[in-house]
Amino acid sequence: MGSTQDRKVGRQTAPSGVRVSVELDWNVLEPSIAIHLSETAGSPFSKDLGDWDFLSWERGAIYGVKFALDLAIALPCSVRITEMTGQLGETNPTIVAAAAATATWGALKYEPPPEVQARLQAAVVASWGQSASHVESFD
Repeated sequence: MGSTQDRKVGRQTAPSGVRVSVELDWNVLEPSIAIHLSETAGSPFSKDLGDWDFLSWERGAIYGVKFALDLAIALPCSVRITEMTGQLGETNPTIVAAAAATATWGALKYEPPPEVQARLQAAVVASWGQSASHVESFD
């Protein structure tokens, strides 16, 4: 990782208890988005969860980070998603995506326009009746 001025950290905890933490690093050769979770971060990926699809949360988190970076017109950077927590059966990939986008904006110290915030909220509400693997578009 680069110096502290090259790296920013953002964390978002949604009212539903979903938490996503990200680290952005501009001191890299190749921009990337990666999931680097540890069992100590409270992530459930290491437990036997039957039919639950943790990969859908990962897809949601990556979608949210990409959306946030594009909207903020951020310089190319490396993003590490270091934490994703939520409630099984209540948390879906769209909720994770919204939390990841908000955490990314927090790290960038970027305030999205109110209409974008409203679109994220509308997507989250629309996602409640969708498949557990579906990610609602924020566009």
